Amino acid sequence: MKKTILVYLLVTVLVSSGCTMAKIGSGEINDLGRYLSLKNGESTKADVYKAFGQPYDVQDKGLTWFYYKVDIKMNSATLVPFVGLLAGGNDYDVMITRMQFNSDRLSGIETEQQNYYVNMWVGMTGNDGSPRWSTPEVKERVKAEMVAQGLPYDEHVNEKWRK
Repeated sequence: MKKTILVYLLVTVLVSSGCTMAKIGSGEINDLGRYLSLKNGESTKADVYKAFGQPYDVQDKGLTWFYYKVDIKMNSATLVPFVGLLAGGNDYDVMITRMQFNSDRLSGIETEQQNYYVNMWVGMTGNDGSPRWSTPEVKERVKAEMVAQGLPYDEHVNEKWRK
């Protein structure tokens, strides 16, 4: 009986603490000071790189850089006996920062927050709807942009998302 109470107490503490399973991506995008250091029409891609590091994706022929931060937490339903088998999964809090450039100068910054739930059965299939940051195509786009800008390229940046 004491073990059962201890287990339920432990589960209650874990659920109430909102235990984070993973924090992945670029924590720099939560730092307001980094955004304030940049100026539209004046800041270059090198300035953005200095403030935020290597982007996780580059699109529109280098005119858009993306940075991501993801916090993954176990959904509380996962811990409920029997219910967790059907309703268990993870809650994703995703922040996306999009840096827009007009040639080499910063022309705009947009941030977006997404929150969604992924059932564990769907998550196991890999079809959870989340963006794929570590594909060979994404890595090639980022590498080409870093080389074009004369900036250091770290091939392992996107792999940090898989931890």
